[in-house]
Amino acid sequence: MSELALIPKLDKDASIFPAWVPTTDIHGNTVRPHIRCNCGRYMSCNAHHIHADGTITASWLDPKCGWHVFLKLAGYDQGEFLPEAANA
Repeated sequence: MSELALIPKLDKDASIFPAWVPTTDIHGNTVRPHIRCNCGRYMSCNAHHIHADGTITASWLDPKCGWHVFLKLAGYDQGEFLPEAANA
């Protein structure tokens, strides 16, 4: 697996996937985005490092549909998010 998938931001009609979804908390603060998988399922990316340029590491895997790629978020401008510790 060495495919780099450049995925767009979700459109206003939520009609495209795969895509990334800008996300805010209840106070309107920007938080890590969600990913809409190529099967249409929305997923969190808490265990991944989201770099300021939109690159996500490590690779992305949706175990339900088997989509396994390296992701880059097109047009990403939400800042860097480090991976969250498991069971934090």
